Amino acid sequence: SLGLPQAPDLKDIPVTIPELEKLSSINNPLYRAAMHEVNHSRAMRTHHNLQFLPDFGFMYEKETADAGPAGRQIGVSVTFPIWLSRPWGLTQSAKEHISEAESTSQAMKNEVQKMVNTEFTETNTYLTQAKNYVAGILPEAQSALKITRHQYASGQIDFVRFLEAFRTWIQTNNEYQDKLYRYGEHWSELERWVGVPLDKVQEALDQEKVMPTEMTHE
Repeated sequence: SLGLPQAPDLKDIPVTIPELEKLSSINNPLYRAAMHEVNHSRAMRTHHNLQFLPDFGFMYEKETADAGPAGRQIGVSVTFPIWLSRPWGLTQSAKEHISEAESTSQAMKNEVQKMVNTEFTETNTYLTQAKNYVAGILPEAQSALKITRHQYASGQIDFVRFLEAFRTWIQTNNEYQDKLYRYGEHWSELERWVGVPLDKVQEALDQEKVMPTEMTHE
C-alpha cells in the first residue's frame, strides 16, 4: 500500500546569524589562513626593523699565571650598521606585504560572512518548505489519492482520473524529496562556512565565552 514517506529529523538552526558570523571569524579555515598571512607579514616587518639597531657586545676574560697576580679584561662593543639600503628595502617590502595581506584578509572575511548569511537563509527557506509539505501538502496528496482509488474501484471515475491523482501524488513526493535534499545541502554548506558543525555551535559559543579568541586587524 502507498503511504507517507518517513520524514527525517528537520532541525532548526540553533543560533542566530550574528553568532554564526562570530564563529566563522574564528573557525573558518580560509579566513584563518588569511589572518595567518597577516601575522606572518607583521612578524617579518618587526624582524627587518630590528636590522636598523646596533649590535651590543660584552666580553669578560680572566687570566691566571704561575707567578704574579691574576689579570682581568672587561670589554664592551657597539657595532652600527653602515649599509641601510637593504634593511630599508626589506622593511618597505614588508609594509606593502602587510597592506596586501590585510586587504586579502578583509575581503575573505566579507566573503565568509556573505556566504554564512546566504546559506543561513537558504537552509531556513528549504526547512520551512519541507515542514509545510510534512504538515499539509503530503497528507492532502495522500488523502486525495486514497479517495480517488476508492472511487475508481467502485466505478465512480475512469482510469484516467485515477492516473492523474497518482501522478499528482508522485510529483508531490518528488518535490518534497527535493526540498529535503536542498535543506541538507545548504545545512552542510553553512557548516562548512562557519567551520563548526551546527549541532556543536552552542558548545563552541559557550567555550568562546570562557576562553575568548581574538582574530582581528590591528
